[in-house]
Amino acid sequence: MSVGAVVPATGVGLPPQAAPSVAGNDLMRFVLGVDAEFAHTAYQLLGDTIIFIHTFVPEALRGRGLAMTIVRSALQASRSRGLKVVPRCPVFRAYMTGHPETHDLLAPEGLALLGHQAVS
Repeated sequence: MSVGAVVPATGVGLPPQAAPSVAGNDLMRFVLGVDAEFAHTAYQLLGDTIIFIHTFVPEALRGRGLAMTIVRSALQASRSRGLKVVPRCPVFRAYMTGHPETHDLLAPEGLALLGHQAVS
């Protein structure tokens, strides 16, 4: 298995089956290439907030932990850029629910999605 790095991308070069439908050009992706296939997560930036919308792993690559690799890398990148996170994607929401060490990244909407109240 040849695994590439998780990199931010605009979707250029993604196979059509890997790209979710996009309304406008404001949707971006983190992409992970493995054996000539691409897993990705789609996100949107709004100011200092990153909204994770969708994660896709091709069927041939499922069960290898690639979604979690993307989630961890994307959250690390978010932290390093000082971004607050809204995990609308169920994969991100599940990961962050099980990893309280990521809760400091949550924007108020993200806290609500995880069933937490924002601290004033």
